[in-house]
Amino acid sequence: MNLTKREKVLLFILLLTIAFYGYYNYLYLPKYSKYLSIKGELEDRKLLELKLQRSLRDSEDIRTVLNSLKIKVRELDKIIPSKVYQEEVILLLKDIFERNNINFTSISFSMLKNGENLEKNIEPSLDIMIKEYEKLLKGEKTDILKYKTLKEDKEDKENQKKSDEGIYNQGLEYLNVNVNFSSDYSNLKSALLEFERSKRKIIVKNISIANNKEGVIGSMSLQFPYYPVLGEAKKEELDFKGQYGNPQPFMSHFPIEQGESQVQKNKKKNSDDEGEEKVSINSDFYMIIKPISSDMPTVTIGKSPYRYTAIYADNPNFENTKLHLKQEKTKLYYRYENSLYSYPDDNSFEEFTIDGEKIVLKIYSQPRLNYKDNSGVILNIANDTDIGLDVYIYDDDRDNPRIKINPENGNINILKISS
Repeated sequence: MNLTKREKVLLFILLLTIAFYGYYNYLYLPKYSKYLSIKGELEDRKLLELKLQRSLRDSEDIRTVLNSLKIKVRELDKIIPSKVYQEEVILLLKDIFERNNINFTSISFSMLKNGENLEKNIEPSLDIMIKEYEKLLKGEKTDILKYKTLKEDKEDKENQKKSDEGIYNQGLEYLNVNVNFSSDYSNLKSALLEFERSKRKIIVKNISIANNKEGVIGSMSLQFPYYPVLGEAKKEELDFKGQYGNPQPFMSHFPIEQGESQVQKNKKKNSDDEGEEKVSINSDFYMIIKPISSDMPTVTIGKSPYRYTAIYADNPNFENTKLHLKQEKTKLYYRYENSLYSYPDDNSFEEFTIDGEKIVLKIYSQPRLNYKDNSGVILNIANDTDIGLDVYIYDDDRDNPRIKINPENGNINILKISS
């Protein structure tokens, strides 16, 4: 069959059209539809990724808040504990009075409650925080800006109910201690100053004194507040083993047996090694270093005693932190900062005083858990004062230390102590 040139061209156009139609309908369109489907799925996954990243940031914020709250709860428990013991108070007062040469002839105790039903207390905000965090893990929305402390909640509801004599916080109970004493007036002032600076909250309710030939005699009423735990409380026992005082109280010439309690023995645990007797010195600053797996932040640094001056960081690796001390005439100032926070937070310095001859920083570390445990701190210290800085490092890992100190300038003495 002979085809003309024109027929050949038309046949070629027909075949080309059929081929293009088949390619478009049976190859291109299915591939393009699949491309659009994958593209839409990719965009959905990108949106999901953004939501997950946002949720992770929110959960990290809440986890940081939780860790900070746990630190504050532990520190606040040192100031106002959940339980107070008469034996503990006796030993505390005995140490303070002996250091200030005060003789106390009698001591008596009584309990004081607020009078409110403790079961009606507002739920602690830490419990609320944990519940909100669990909601977040389940995908429910939450707002970390709405949290208020328990103190703020109470103040909002009780400001109108407070009278001039309403000096007790709801839920607090007090151990009242009445002490009769004799002393020199200057020694009495020193003891009162020690009460004020004590890490433990001690309230001097009232004091009365009178002159005598040897100085002053009088009595004082002290209060030791504590916040009782509702429901099932953890049972705590204090071990006061040992003999105290004179075994024959009616024979003044009888030698006194110097017994030691378990509490006193624990305080002397490390005092046998050379140089470790300085460990008993109260610190001016403290630092706590933990592994990333801990509920607490990996790095905490603050001023002693705890007064909401601590800053935190939760870093799986080494965190850069700086402590800067300076002196203006006779006044001392401090400032510390890390990659996230600083105190004070406005590039200024905070004034402080010291009780001893040197400034003391105590660092509490712990051995590493495994090869994946890499958290630690690089501490840069600038001591621009005329006073030496003693740094005590407790229980750091010997092979791979968590703490690396970089003394920038000044008199800095570093002592490592292992239990």
